[in-house]
Amino acid sequence: MSDTYDSYCGAFGKEQAERMFEAGEYHRHELAEAGLHGSDPFRDAVAIAIGFDCFTSDRFREYHKITVPVADIRKWIREHGDLYHHDGPKDYISVMLGVYNEYIPEMDSGAGEEEEREPGDYMERSRDILPSLGLSPDIFDSF
Repeated sequence: MSDTYDSYCGAFGKEQAERMFEAGEYHRHELAEAGLHGSDPFRDAVAIAIGFDCFTSDRFREYHKITVPVADIRKWIREHGDLYHHDGPKDYISVMLGVYNEYIPEMDSGAGEEEEREPGDYMERSRDILPSLGLSPDIFDSF
């Protein structure tokens, strides 16, 4: 699929790489850029999975069958995911909230992995901002 995919497979195994890919693809249709495909399909999936909290929320980890520890995934993304050069879709609510910043060393404010945060924090912050965008917070309860 890509060098990024191969790297993730090497770190966590093919099954978990497929789980991450499937998690991102599961949510692709929910994005404003649903039809956009970047140059790296696995990086697309990782970026989408970040935006939808697929590997940080216990509920979504269980749903997507992602078993790799959150800290390990975060570290891998920072070191090997190369989201700085991501040219595919992303969740713009997450962009506005700064969700991606901790995964992009070139943009990180320094908080990174050391920042204490409960899983799903970004999802809850997204619920708060949705009404101002004319969207219902219930959108997250549909899966």
